[in-house]
Amino acid sequence: MTNQGLESISVNEQTIYWAVRSGVAVGVQKYTKTHVTGGYGDSAPSSQIETIIEFSLQQESGNEIEMKFRREDIRVRDGQRVSAVFGYTESKTSYWLIFINHDSNKWYWVDTPYSFFRKLEIFVLLSDWWIAFFLAVIAISLVVSSEWAIFGIIVGTFGIIFLIIQRCRCQLAWNMVKPQIIEILSQLRE
Repeated sequence: MTNQGLESISVNEQTIYWAVRSGVAVGVQKYTKTHVTGGYGDSAPSSQIETIIEFSLQQESGNEIEMKFRREDIRVRDGQRVSAVFGYTESKTSYWLIFINHDSNKWYWVDTPYSFFRKLEIFVLLSDWWIAFFLAVIAISLVVSSEWAIFGIIVGTFGIIFLIIQRCRCQLAWNMVKPQIIEILSQLRE
C-alpha cells in the first residue's frame, strides 16, 4: 500500500482533498492522561480520562510519520500494517479522519464529522451572512423589547437556533460525503 492521493470532495463550496499514509506501526505506546478540574470551594473535583495511542508509521520509503490518536477503541500492535486517511483544503492544513488496521481488518473514525469540518473551516461559524443575521436579530430585539431580560432571552434563543442550524448543515454535508468516504475505504481494503 503506497501513499496515494484520492478523489477530492466538494463540501459547502470548498474542496476537501484526501490522502492516505500507509506503512507498518513501530513503537506503539498506549497510555492515559487524567485531567482534574474544579474542586474549588464547596464543589467536588471532577476528572476526565483521555486515552492516547502513539506510534511511528514506517513507510516503504523508510520515512517515518509520528502518529498520535486520542481514541480508546483503536487497536494496533507493533509490526501491523496500517493506514491513516486525512483530509485537507487549499490551506494545506490537514486532519486525520480514519485509521485502518489492515492486519485486523478494522477501521476507526478518528474524529467526528462536526469537529473535522470545523477544523478544516468548512463551515465558518460567523460568515458574513450569519453576522448580518445576528445583527438584525439584535436590532429587532432592541426595538421590540424594552427590557434587557427579554432581550437576553431573544438573543440567546437565536444563538441556540444558529448552533442547531450549523449542526444540521454539517450533518447534511456529512450525509453527502459519507458514501464517497465509504468508497475510499473499500479501495484501501482491496
